[in-house]
Amino acid sequence: MASNHTNDLNLLGLEIRRPVVDLCLRRKASSGLRNVHFLSVNANVDLTEILSSLQKLSIPIDTVTIQFPDPHFKSKHKKRRVVNAGLVSCIAKF
Repeated sequence: MASNHTNDLNLLGLEIRRPVVDLCLRRKASSGLRNVHFLSVNANVDLTEILSSLQKLSIPIDTVTIQFPDPHFKSKHKKRRVVNAGLVSCIAKF
């Protein structure tokens, strides 16, 4: 979780697994953080819409970080990788 010194930043976590998001939301509630948010989405499918929505609301995006993106290192699992040319291109637009 974010520490108290990051109250001037809004943090958005994207996770495809709903149970993980639910756990994070419970931790957020118990810690009292108001600047941390979580969505259960597929980043490769939904990121363009999410970033466009933030841009339309004039919410700036300063930094994008990706944590533990590609557990599928074998070539046969290439289609399951999170970081790919499409995702990088999407992030670069914003």
